Amino acid sequence: MPTLQELADVFYKDNEIQYVALESKVASKEKITVGNNTSIYTKLNKYPYEFKINSKLQVYC
Repeated sequence: MPTLQELADVFYKDNEIQYVALESKVASKEKITVGNNTSIYTKLNKYPYEFKINSKLQVYC
């Protein structure tokens, strides 16, 4: 199973992803370092929903 950092790195390279961030509703396409954070936030370009993904890789809308 990938780590949260590995997942964030893959999302960063994906053109379908609008942003990957450490905080909710922070629109940024910069590469993040997860560090000790227990979740990341991401948004797809085509949909108005932001997703929270925790370190167990559980997804929340």
